[in-house]
Amino acid sequence: MAAVVPKRWADQFDGDYTGSVTVIEAPLPSCPSLVSGPALVPACAVWVMVQQTQCGMMCSDMSQPHPTPSFFSVTPFGIVLTLDCHRSSFLVTETKEVERYLQQAQFSKDEKKVFRTGNFDALKVALEECPRASLDEIIKQAFSQEWLPRFWEDASGNYLVQHLLSKASAGQVEPLICHLLANLDVLLKKRNVFAGRYIERLSERSDFLDLLNGTGCSFRILVEKIGMQATKWAIHRDGNYALGALLERAPMWFAFEAHHELRFDETNSDSHALFRIALEKAERRVGMRRTCFAISTKRTFLAFESTRLRRTQSTSALNM
Repeated sequence: MAAVVPKRWADQFDGDYTGSVTVIEAPLPSCPSLVSGPALVPACAVWVMVQQTQCGMMCSDMSQPHPTPSFFSVTPFGIVLTLDCHRSSFLVTETKEVERYLQQAQFSKDEKKVFRTGNFDALKVALEECPRASLDEIIKQAFSQEWLPRFWEDASGNYLVQHLLSKASAGQVEPLICHLLANLDVLLKKRNVFAGRYIERLSERSDFLDLLNGTGCSFRILVEKIGMQATKWAIHRDGNYALGALLERAPMWFAFEAHHELRFDETNSDSHALFRIALEKAERRVGMRRTCFAISTKRTFLAFESTRLRRTQSTSALNM
């Protein structure tokens, strides 16, 4: 049976923190989701769940009406997503204090990866079990101007945004698209900006083309601007994911636009590996289009010649 040992965060770090940490030590066989291939966890897998003391206060009197609560809260250790104030609290972003805790616990690099992967997998399972009304509110809050900028450059928070993009409706993703469009000029100024991953997830949606042709057209404007700045997106560590996905799935007008821009800057960026990958994708897409057009044209010409020859032969027979 799992042993639950409550501890104060303040017991581990200096300062007066309001959060508490619950360390759950469970035998390895009971936590198969934490095992990833040959990764080893010595004797037990450790789950760290941050729980704010306000949760107990919020649940103490459920009879009193109150406005829709925020599913997200800020702690000294990162942003916490609370799905059930008793058991389901998940650390969405991480501050340096979490890294300090993992180091003090003598976690190896592989164990840290297993811990974080297990935490995110458990979060996805919990979101699947959420009522649709709660999930809709979580998406609304996560994509709002209050919370989305907090996830903007955080490696952990960015995974949550990507996952919610696959669950959101067309109307729910519009605020995020508008945020990307409004911040387009600053997206590529830093090495790690995960907007490219968001656009990649948008391109994988079944309603991708509908979003491009929607009445608001904000997504189409965003995609058009990416095509016009194809070289900058190609050589960016994260932006190249967006460009590559769009070159594979966007309509041909985007492929031709991006290909034109990449060829124009080919002499200046030819030595950049990411640029070469993007250019090859663009040339492959445009080349396939031209090949298909050439084949179609040849077939049309052959059909026309065949018809013309038959008519000529029939006319010749009549004149005999």
